[in-house]
Amino acid sequence: MEENRMKKWFAIGLSLLLVLMLAACGQNKENKAGESKN
Repeated sequence: MEENRMKKWFAIGLSLLLVLMLAACGQNKENKAGESKN
């Protein structure tokens, strides 16, 4: 029972990390595009 709960929270944490990484990558691409326009 406890192991399943740990796995669930581990999966949630991983997905949150992925979302944050994707968001950061998207912001970096936008920033680079803005810089190249200037």
